[in-house]
Amino acid sequence: MKVITVEQMKELDRRSTSEHDIPSEVLMENAGTKVARVAERMIDRFTLKEKALLFAGKGKNGGDAFVAARVLIEDSIQATTVLLCDEDDIKGDAKLNLDRLLDVNGHVIRVTKEEELDYILGDLYGTDLIVDGILGTGMKRPIEGYLASVIKMINESGKMVISIDVPSGLNGDTGHAPGACVEADETLAMGLPKKGLLAAEGLNYAGHIRIGKIGIPDPLLNGVKTDIHLLMSKDLHGIFPRRRKRLTHKGDYGKVLVLAGSVGHTGAASLAASAALRGGSGLVTAAIPKSLNDVLEQKVTEVITFPLPETKERTLSLQALKPLLELEKQCDVWVIGPGLSTNEEVEKCILQLLPKLTKPAILDADALNIVSKNKAVLKKVKVPLILTPHSAEMGRLVGQSTAAVEKNRWELAQKFAKTHKVTVVLKGAGTVIASQEGEVFINTTGNPGMATAGSGDILAGLIGSFLGQGLTPLNAAKLAVVLHGEAGDLAVEEVGEPSLMAGDLLWSLPRAIHDFIS
Repeated sequence: MKVITVEQMKELDRRSTSEHDIPSEVLMENAGTKVARVAERMIDRFTLKEKALLFAGKGKNGGDAFVAARVLIEDSIQATTVLLCDEDDIKGDAKLNLDRLLDVNGHVIRVTKEEELDYILGDLYGTDLIVDGILGTGMKRPIEGYLASVIKMINESGKMVISIDVPSGLNGDTGHAPGACVEADETLAMGLPKKGLLAAEGLNYAGHIRIGKIGIPDPLLNGVKTDIHLLMSKDLHGIFPRRRKRLTHKGDYGKVLVLAGSVGHTGAASLAASAALRGGSGLVTAAIPKSLNDVLEQKVTEVITFPLPETKERTLSLQALKPLLELEKQCDVWVIGPGLSTNEEVEKCILQLLPKLTKPAILDADALNIVSKNKAVLKKVKVPLILTPHSAEMGRLVGQSTAAVEKNRWELAQKFAKTHKVTVVLKGAGTVIASQEGEVFINTTGNPGMATAGSGDILAGLIGSFLGQGLTPLNAAKLAVVLHGEAGDLAVEEVGEPSLMAGDLLWSLPRAIHDFIS
């Protein structure tokens, strides 16, 4: 699904009216009705009181809130609207819908100054759910005064919050919140999602993002030009590896070679290799320093282990290069780096190995740290590469701080992928997948519980599995990222976010894959 700018959305609204004769008041009616329906579902699911409190400013989002309040009242839900401006400030379609709300005896409280905030305390703490229609997508300055106080009250209320289009206080293009900002549980983006919902602090404030179809004609939506896309599970149906035939054997489903592990990090090798098996690979080999082989064989029984020459520190030796190149002849894809370490001999081995690869590879963890100091090696690699950094590793790759990466995740991943002709999977909340052609895809599955050691190792192994089963690097990355996140969401249902461990993802991956195929 396309991700657009605020200006592009305004143009879609304008062209819907001028070129397709769709009245602007119809678009507002559709938007407000969508908000009401989402509110009703949340009330039905979580509460018993059937009360909603809607905050409305003077703009189009306020108009959407007026429509939503009227629809809720018509559906026998007690809705109170807090008007945060003078009635004379409301114009056009918003004014039309305020009048319609008053015509059905809608309860409206006007609050325009700090000392009037006490008027809404009873409604605030007696409600089930809050709808945020305070400000629109074009907010650029920090919110101050009584509006900032209103937002603070909303955030501290502990109530469920739905924001219309973007949370009030968030810049719809940049994702920055320079001042007070509503912390939404759900954001209903109208037409198409705005860039700010998925950039910078946007993911922290937007909560779960829903898309509200408000009647903008498909030809207009399809004609929007953007290289940023929201990654949706439904968009990936049809790319899952081919259905298995009755007459088949393990070699038909990808042979993955995982080069990983060092003292204290055999778990990384185990998780990556096990994930490749869970992804459907028929044969997975884990190549590991020889003194760690016995440890790994006790961790995984279905993975073939391959002991390699090692240093006195029990890390990969340069002498491992020759057997690795021989072993490559028996595999379809590499996963290189989890828990590998970056000592001098490991670095020499990896830098000599990469230009000699004849099979595509995923570079993760310590392989990325080695490459970050030797980026020229990427030009020497002749096979497709997928790089899977987290923000700190991406920072080392581009020579910037982790904080700088977090502020410009899309742009940095996109530029690096295009410059070095690789696929980049920048992990984190809203994982970014950038193709070497410059397209960017933002993932929405997953949860904060997945911020745990080993989660990235599982993702690397899963990408390797799909790549080995014949998917393109971009499709393998997209499918693995979505299913990895969905496995995390399933695991959270069982163990909760604080207790989630990477191993839980291995157990929930089969269900995530089964549900996806079904």
